[in-house]
Amino acid sequence: MNGCACCLLECDMDVCVLHMSVTKENTYFVDILVSLKESNEIGNASQDIRITEPFLAEGVMHTDGNEFLGKFKTPNAKMYLSHPWKSYISHVGQDYEGGADEFRLKLCKYAVEMGFEFDYVANEHKRITASCIKKDIEGCPWRVHASICSANGHFIIWRLNNQHICIGRIRERKSGMMTSKIVCSILVEQLRSNPHIKPIQIVDDFKKNYGLDVSYYNAWYGKEMVMTMVHGDDVLSYQKLGWYVEEIRKSNPGSHCVLECDPNTSHFRHLFIAFRGSIEGFNYCRPLLFLDGTFVKNKYKGTLLGATGKNGNQGFFPLAFALVDVEDEANWTWFLMNLSTVLFEDDRTITFILDRHKGLLQSVANVFPTSPHGFCIYHIEKNIKTTHILLALGKIFVRKWSNYSRIVLIHPLQKCST
Repeated sequence: MNGCACCLLECDMDVCVLHMSVTKENTYFVDILVSLKESNEIGNASQDIRITEPFLAEGVMHTDGNEFLGKFKTPNAKMYLSHPWKSYISHVGQDYEGGADEFRLKLCKYAVEMGFEFDYVANEHKRITASCIKKDIEGCPWRVHASICSANGHFIIWRLNNQHICIGRIRERKSGMMTSKIVCSILVEQLRSNPHIKPIQIVDDFKKNYGLDVSYYNAWYGKEMVMTMVHGDDVLSYQKLGWYVEEIRKSNPGSHCVLECDPNTSHFRHLFIAFRGSIEGFNYCRPLLFLDGTFVKNKYKGTLLGATGKNGNQGFFPLAFALVDVEDEANWTWFLMNLSTVLFEDDRTITFILDRHKGLLQSVANVFPTSPHGFCIYHIEKNIKTTHILLALGKIFVRKWSNYSRIVLIHPLQKCST
């Protein structure tokens, strides 16, 4: 090499620096002299070294001098979960039942694992042709052509030149072929069991188990693609609400379903659903209804309002629910008006348990003026702790209030529920 006749290689990092240097200088061959020192430690360690397969932990040096570290392995010989990807493109006649989508996905995974990039010469629904990105620069002949089989609809490789002559092909952690579609294909089963996984956790998982650096955007967008695949598209779901309400009325007669949209823009406003089975089943439950709301954490947000009863087995019995934009007095009044339509056949006196939300307090008093109502002890205790607690008393005040509340408030509620 220019300016350096010889150098000492003492560690794996020195070998990597040498590889980068010879690649930059367009040098194809380098003479390496291996000298084994006579010492007990090195002598014992050198017994397991095979001279015929140098640098086995880092990669395999090919005899043609053009493919450097093409089969990368970690220094501790750990096999990543992406190791099977190298067999995705192997021979002419290879079959892909998923058609063009499966072939594109496996082609990208193969390129990531083998350490090269490619361009699409033809990228159509019925045929795909790809060639190495260094075809014009270094004349690399790698090329694959696959098309659809009219007999079974599968994609089949018809022509394949699986040889590379491009210099510096190495399996890197950060690959230009790593896309959100690859992330999506790997996360499908994982998100079914753990839907709340965060993008940063996905990035760490790919780095640990696949040896690949995935950008935060690809991790986030890949997760969004999986959520759409598993749970459906939010836009299409809202568009099918009208059809869903009609199907409930046909398949479950006697159900109370109300769908309201803005008369000018046809945008969604409210949805109330109470199935006939739930309406009839509540007649055999305790005359007690718990009213509460929770946030909807999808693309369009909103609030889910619910009325839940209590059966004889001390279990929850959902009676009705509604989807609205915000939790306020107007929406609670609309919800309770529809709920009163459901309860008109029940001649019992229904007791309502609330969480002291301002809109809910006024709505219950307006729609059910003769019905008794109580407050949830959990929300009362939480409000006391957060708004009326004295810092000087600290935990002593909280403990005394908690014991007092269980005596004064829970006992009457237990009588009411029985």
